[in-house]
Amino acid sequence: LAGIAAQIDNAKATIRATAIEQWKLAQTLPLIKEQLADQESLLADGIAQKPMVLSLRQKALEQQAALNNTVENRSRGKADIAALEARRTELVANFRFQAGRRRQEALRKVATLEQALKKEQQRQRYRQLTAPVAGRVHQLMVHTVGAVVNSAQQLLTIVPDYAPLQLETIILNKDIGFVTIGQEVAIKLEAF
Repeated sequence: LAGIAAQIDNAKATIRATAIEQWKLAQTLPLIKEQLADQESLLADGIAQKPMVLSLRQKALEQQAALNNTVENRSRGKADIAALEARRTELVANFRFQAGRRRQEALRKVATLEQALKKEQQRQRYRQLTAPVAGRVHQLMVHTVGAVVNSAQQLLTIVPDYAPLQLETIILNKDIGFVTIGQEVAIKLEAF
C-alpha cells in the first residue's frame, strides 16, 4: 500500500508539472502564431524572408505538438492514478477477504480443539472412580493395574471417616462379666 501511495503521489506530481508546462505553452503559442501571421503578411508584401516564416511555422507546430503532448500526459497521469487507486482498493479488499478467511479457519480450529478437549475431559472422568463418602480403604478386591472389572462388581470397601467405629469382637469367658451392652470400652488395637 505504501508503494502504491508513493506511485500515486508521483503521478500527481507529474500532473502538476504537466499542468505548469501546458499553461506555459498555451500562453506562448498565440504569440508565436501572431508572429507567424505578421511574417506571412510581410512575406506576401515581399518584405520578409521565406526561411524566417518557415522557421516560425515550424516553431508554431512544435509548440502545438508540445501542448497536445502535455494534455495527453495529464490524461495519462489521471488514468494512472485511477488504476493505482483501483489496485489499492483491490488489495485492501483481498486482504480483508484473506483475513476473514483466516479468522474463520482459526475459529473452526478453536471449535474443533474445544470439542476434543471436552471429549478428553469426559474420558478422564470415566477413568476415575470416586467414592461416595470420605474414608479409608478397608478391603481392596482388585490388585492389578489395568484390571478389567464387570459392572456392579464391588471393587473395595470403605470405612467412613465420620462414622463411629463399631467392632465385632470375641470376649473371653473370664472377661464377659465386666462388659455390658452399649458400654464404651477403651481398646488397644494391635496391628497384625
